[in-house]
Amino acid sequence: MEKPRSIVDVFNRQVERYGPRVAMRVKKDGRYVDISWHEFGERVRHFSLGLMRLGMKQGDQVTLLSRNRPEFAIADLAILSAGAVTVPIYPSSVAEDVAYVFNHSEARLLIADRPDQLEKVKSVRSALPRLEKVVLFDGAEVLEPDWVINFEAVCQLGQQAGEEIQQQRIQWQRAPASDDLATIIYTSGTTGRSKGVMIAHGNIMFVCQSLEEAFREYISDDNVYLSYLPLAHALERMGLFMQIYMGSVTCFAESLETVGENIAEVCPTSLVGVPRFYEKIRARILSAVEQASPIQKGIFSWALRVGRAWRLARSNGRPVSFWLTLRHALARRLVFDKIKARLGGRAHYCLSGAAPLSKEVAEFFADIGLPIWEGYGATEVCGPATLNLEAIRQFAARSPAREAVCELNKLNFCHFGKNGKSSGIIEPQS
Repeated sequence: MEKPRSIVDVFNRQVERYGPRVAMRVKKDGRYVDISWHEFGERVRHFSLGLMRLGMKQGDQVTLLSRNRPEFAIADLAILSAGAVTVPIYPSSVAEDVAYVFNHSEARLLIADRPDQLEKVKSVRSALPRLEKVVLFDGAEVLEPDWVINFEAVCQLGQQAGEEIQQQRIQWQRAPASDDLATIIYTSGTTGRSKGVMIAHGNIMFVCQSLEEAFREYISDDNVYLSYLPLAHALERMGLFMQIYMGSVTCFAESLETVGENIAEVCPTSLVGVPRFYEKIRARILSAVEQASPIQKGIFSWALRVGRAWRLARSNGRPVSFWLTLRHALARRLVFDKIKARLGGRAHYCLSGAAPLSKEVAEFFADIGLPIWEGYGATEVCGPATLNLEAIRQFAARSPAREAVCELNKLNFCHFGKNGKSSGIIEPQS
């Protein structure tokens, strides 16, 4: 079989491969409901054809202003599968910033998730001369103005698409080369307005392949991922693409406020977050211990000491004694497994990025058997550039996510200055 050239190629193969299996889960009426790969694929096809009937063409930029939800993934892939370019906008953006990204990206279509986002667009409509249509996920009752159309209506347009436009979509879908533009991600610059970072199809595929190598032993068909970080950010966007690449189940959190509750409900096989996320988890655990009885406090402290001794023995290559192994098994049963159960009970590892992770937090999670792999990267390299996969051993060293992902300036490679820092050049690969 020909090697996939884009995430759209991967997606189409996963739809064919997994069909009735669960691709996404979203909470409705108080419970999580399933969306199959087959339904995912059909929605993408219909929405893509509908957008084409609204005037979307190959190479067009389409802005996507939405929180995390299945329709974001559907719209993203619908845009990409027609050879167009997705430009995500943070749902927290004020109206003026929405207008800036829309105009700067030279888009003509804007997709929004809720009526409150539509109100932002309306408030700056006069500053959007290129705007032709707004597609709204929610709010079927919104009939005015005439440049607004809802998601289901666009899907119906796609279902009614003729043979000619369907063939055109297939042709555009096959057309992208590795260095063709896939998405523009706006990220804060050091000065002035946000900068639009241009990401090619090959960049996305390279990162997915690199992460597949890094996490090969943890990849399986029953992986579950909870999406809650903003999808306008490169980290979460690549997280979504990676789940498609692996054939995992992507669950969407209701909101940032319900992440803890949603973790317990969907039981993710990995946790992804910024350092503050892990700091809060550790703080809640330690706070609960402070409220416990003296005996429970003693058991917790003993378990952490055992966890650290067991971790250090293994990471330093020393043989682990039978007595330490026995104590560690008891610590797992009495303490560690209960902590993990509050985090869904299935997580094998954690990922952290966007800011430095403190040594105390890293050691705490490693000691309870949930190592945090700290990443470093940039939007310009499509998210991750390095990962400290030896997180269970050291909490400062990093190794490349894939050797070719970043190329350090050879003159400075591993040469540290007085401040303990080195300089280098990271080059995005495709």
